[in-house]
Amino acid sequence: MVALVGELSAPSKNITVRQLAGLHLKNLLSAKDTRTYGLKVDRWNQQVPSSVKVQIRDGCAMVLRDNESVARHTAAQVVAEIGAIDLPRNAWENLMPTLLQNVTEPASPEGVKVSTLECLGYMSELMDRTGVDLEQNVTNSILTAIVDGMKESNPTNVIYAAATALGNSLLFCRGNMETKAERDMIMQVVCGATRCQAPNARGAAFVCICQIAEHYYDKLGDYMNVLFQVR
Repeated sequence: MVALVGELSAPSKNITVRQLAGLHLKNLLSAKDTRTYGLKVDRWNQQVPSSVKVQIRDGCAMVLRDNESVARHTAAQVVAEIGAIDLPRNAWENLMPTLLQNVTEPASPEGVKVSTLECLGYMSELMDRTGVDLEQNVTNSILTAIVDGMKESNPTNVIYAAATALGNSLLFCRGNMETKAERDMIMQVVCGATRCQAPNARGAAFVCICQIAEHYYDKLGDYMNVLFQVR
């Protein structure tokens, strides 16, 4: 795993080699069937030394800021795979602060924001699939980053990545959707994203509205007038 991180994070390497190294690294931790996945998670938790985990985590997270878009996208998948294991156990303490800064820092390049939001979306999807529970402060950090990415002032690629990530994280936002102020904020950015000029971003925003209606229909009474005006 350390050797694969070295390949993924090396700017001098061929980008195809870097991508393959990252995907192989991801596959060492992922599995389609529950039993195999559980065995891999146990191996990561119990057999990989802490110092090695730090090296792997930091190396992958660093690639989210790489100059190569393919490397960033691949790193997003790897970090999501590791984060889906570590976050529920509070085992990667600086993950969410790092991801949050990548998105909310005004000076962050567009590509860094996109790859980080992709990571948040993948990670939320993985955790939803495995049925894990997160502490509310972790959920708040995920939602804060995604909402910041959906601001209308952002480039359309960032809005699209954020809207997609929100769709994958809605089930984790149950506590936030119960609070009117936070619910208002979510609905505001989602409705705002439907006005985005990029068709893919608009489409992702409308998908979010459908998913919100599916999971939180009883909360939509205050927003019906606005939703009926969305085009």
